[in-house]
Order: sequence, then C-alpha cells, then structure tokens
Amino acid sequence: MTSHDMDIGSKIRSYRKRKGLSLTDLSRMTGIAASNLSSIELNKSSPTLKTLIRIARAFNLKAGAFLDEALHEKVIFVRKGQGQEMGTTAPGHSVTALTDLVYPGILEAKIVALQPNSGPLLPADGNAERFVYCMHGKATARGQGQNYELRAGDSLYLASDTRVSFKNVSQREVSLLMVIAPAAAREGRH
Repeated sequence: MTSHDMDIGSKIRSYRKRKGLSLTDLSRMTGIAASNLSSIELNKSSPTLKTLIRIARAFNLKAGAFLDEALHEKVIFVRKGQGQEMGTTAPGHSVTALTDLVYPGILEAKIVALQPNSGPLLPADGNAERFVYCMHGKATARGQGQNYELRAGDSLYLASDTRVSFKNVSQREVSLLMVIAPAAAREGRH
C-alpha cells in the first residue's frame, strides 16, 4: 500500500490549511523543506516515519492520526456476549466494553448495568465527552447540582468537564449504553 493509496498527503494538507499555515510555515516548524512537504501533500513521494512524526508534532498530533484508516478496520462486528467485562469498584454494577477490538482512544462504547438497591456509580472517564442512552429500567443521573431521571429511550449528553453519578431507582436492573469520545480523539480528528 502506497501513501497515495492511504492519501496521507491530502490529510496533511487538510491539517495544514485548518491551522492556517503555508508550506513555508510548516517547513519552519518541522525543518523539512517546503518542496518536500509539497511533494508529500501531492502524494508524489511517501514520507518516512521520522518525517511523518515531525509533521504530526507540528500539528500537536500523533503520527497515527494520518494512518488510522490504513492500520485499522473500517468495520468491526462484535457479537452479543463478546464484549470485554471490566472491573468496577462499585458493588452491584457491571461494565462491559463493546469496543475493545477498535483502536483504543478513538471511540469507546460500554454497557453499564446497575443492579437494584446498589449505590451510585461515578464512571471514571476522565476528560471525555459522553453520550448515555437508557436501554431499559429507570435511573437517576446527578451532576452539575441537578438530578435527571432516565427511563428507557431517554438520553443524556455530558460535556468533558461534567462529573455525573448514576443510580438505579427501580426494582429491576438498569442498562445504560455509554458512548465515550476521549479528548485526545477529538483533538486528533478535527
């Protein structure tokens, strides 16, 4: 597979233009001749790994941001029951990761099960935006000084700086689908 097949050049050009940089600006930031950068952007030449790393650093990215589609499957199918059980410190709760087979840090999806009469769960998702969808049952989410009641079909968006705890307020198990977009993934995908 060549860099043209992966279209690394247009990705680099796109990042450069979004940052408002000329080829000369990027050349100064990387120490790579503007003519070489132009050749890479036009997919006339393939960058070495060292060159790709220097360009990525100029954009405050990891070099993998240019290679994701070549290195990772575009479709990954996970059958029911194939998710990875994750440990939790809160009794009465379980977390199953659905996206373990996907490149880590891009997008994470988890099923969070809250048992009846269990204490609150405060997911440790760091600096990540989250989308929570109540699949069945009834739970409360407490955050930002407010309570939100989630019933089957309800959803909740949480900004990266929002800490929320979830609690089962029913006599049945509650299942929440939690989709997480880590900050690093958001910054590397703009």
